[in-house]
Amino acid sequence: IALRARKHVRVQHDPAPSQRYMNILREGAAELDLKPCYKEFLEEHPTHKVPRWLRRLAVNNLIATFTIGRALKTRLVSRLQSFLLF
Repeated sequence: IALRARKHVRVQHDPAPSQRYMNILREGAAELDLKPCYKEFLEEHPTHKVPRWLRRLAVNNLIATFTIGRALKTRLVSRLQSFLLF
């Protein structure tokens, strides 16, 4: 099973993983005592840092979606967002 995003929302480049995800991979590699060359690869791999304004926007979007949905007693707003994004 694979997610296929609509053409207008696809990224043109391979994005770097998040810092949190890479930390999980690094901890797992250390816990399983994987080869040092792989641990070095994980340490050197670039990560994506989400700008603060974008994190705030995402949180505000979730709050607004939840609030409007509760006020209208419908999931119309979240369905509309899903339709537009995916």
